[in-house]
Amino acid sequence: MEYDLVFLNGRVIDPESNFDGIRSVGITNGTIVCISETNLKGKLEIDISNLVLCPGFIDVHSHEHSNEYYALKCQDGVTSVFELEVGTNDVDQWYAQRENRCFVNHGVAIGHIQVRMKVFNHPPGFLPQSDSSAALQPDGIEQIKNEIEYGLKRGAMAVGFGIHYTPAATRWEIVECFRLAKRYDVCCHVHMRPFGAQEKNGSLAALQDVLALGACTRAAINVCHVHSTCLAVTNKALELIHDAHRNGMDITTEFCKDSRIDERERE
Repeated sequence: MEYDLVFLNGRVIDPESNFDGIRSVGITNGTIVCISETNLKGKLEIDISNLVLCPGFIDVHSHEHSNEYYALKCQDGVTSVFELEVGTNDVDQWYAQRENRCFVNHGVAIGHIQVRMKVFNHPPGFLPQSDSSAALQPDGIEQIKNEIEYGLKRGAMAVGFGIHYTPAATRWEIVECFRLAKRYDVCCHVHMRPFGAQEKNGSLAALQDVLALGACTRAAINVCHVHSTCLAVTNKALELIHDAHRNGMDITTEFCKDSRIDERERE
């Protein structure tokens, strides 16, 4: 059989099945139709010896969404780029800006930060310039919940939380939004409240808050950039996250490493 395109002698990796081996891959009409230990024949044959062939990587935490940025992502093998931490307060507009103009898979969360900024009439921006607003009364929390629910109905992939950036948000406000995420069976992507290794009001206390939210609401959680938040206590934070996962919680995290972290770890 002759395929439209054949990749020869590549290291084929499938994380879902834990497969990892040297194979040739036959593609017809844009679909993988054969993975073989022996060489295949194709109209176009490309030898990819010493290269890896695997599903495209997924970036769940990106704040840049230009086509120039997407092109660089593709060069790294990233084929799906999502804005799931800060998100947006206007899901329709976010998707409309990228309709038929985006060459990677993309998606957005309805963001608690962004919705809160809308409710309090903050100046437009990515993050609030300050969060000195008073805690919301019950009707204000309902307004936030309504905005988040509308975003979920319009195709938001998750609910994003930057609790560190909204210190005026009460714990009850966050609980109510977690409950809403659970109702729609979407993940909560959470930038935790404080950061750092100090015992009082540090990142482990913030993580325990998030774990309690997951235990009470059973909402799925992704702890954003655990290393850049937890710094020197990252290993302890990972222990807690692993314990929660082993005990049935739907929880994941991300690892972030840059030069600024090394400096902050020494503080």
